[in-house]
Amino acid sequence: MDNDRDDVQRLRVRLQVVEEENRLLHDTESTYRFVAENTTDAIIMINPESQMLFVNHATEEVFGYTRAEMIGQSVTMLMPEPYRVRHLVGIARYLATGVKHLNWDFIEFPGLKKDGKEIPLALAYRESVRDGQHLFLGAIRDITARKEAEDALSREHAFLLSAIEILPFPFFIISSEAKIIQANRASYDLLQEPEIERWWDIDLLTPDTRIPIPPDERPGMLALHGKLQRSTEWIMTFPDGRQVPVLIHAAPVYVEAQLVAAVVAVQDISAIKEADRAKDEFLAFTSHDVAAHASRHVLLT
Repeated sequence: MDNDRDDVQRLRVRLQVVEEENRLLHDTESTYRFVAENTTDAIIMINPESQMLFVNHATEEVFGYTRAEMIGQSVTMLMPEPYRVRHLVGIARYLATGVKHLNWDFIEFPGLKKDGKEIPLALAYRESVRDGQHLFLGAIRDITARKEAEDALSREHAFLLSAIEILPFPFFIISSEAKIIQANRASYDLLQEPEIERWWDIDLLTPDTRIPIPPDERPGMLALHGKLQRSTEWIMTFPDGRQVPVLIHAAPVYVEAQLVAAVVAVQDISAIKEADRAKDEFLAFTSHDVAAHASRHVLLT
């Protein structure tokens, strides 16, 4: 009799444990569904045959189908034709080998909306096994806006590079790590070297004293510290011995209040200096000639 009572007690405890487990499972599933239904990402659960078992409201928004139109259908209906066979082959290969051939944490691929329009998507996969059955859960995000922004930025970058390239004077961009990340053709022409980093081998001398300045006091480096440099005159001394008088303009570049780079423009003023020298010589000669002429005029009178 005591043994029977013990067995009944153990059965009651086991039933209580099962009931608690079921309650926790129900609560977990309810929580999951609440989160899934209120996220802005599309959530899709498929079985090994790629049939959609669950889709959230965001999936309807992203692809344009109703939930009823998707549940029970193959997830390949949401893919352009070339990707459908690849998906089915990939799932079958994974189930057979257990080897992943893609990064399940982040995949970019095109999706297909109900109206036939293709859209760029980002996908993260997870797998679970329930009652011996493999289930695959995907979180999908429409990245159309991001791609459009990237394309616009790429076009702006191409325009900027074209504008820099046609400048008749050296112009380059220095990163916050003091690396020259972009330079136009005029920069290479003045440097006369194939390696743009050789710019750092150039000595900058003060025009009056011809004393080299320390590297951290160069206009480009000062601009990297937020200091605008306008029309600073220097003598550039190149490794091959050339000396070129220049004006250097440098400015810091800020993105969202953070200093990220500096831009530097170099104006070769050799011709200006030569013209000034010729002008000075002409004025000196003219002044001397006028003085001599005036002296003769005085003597004659």
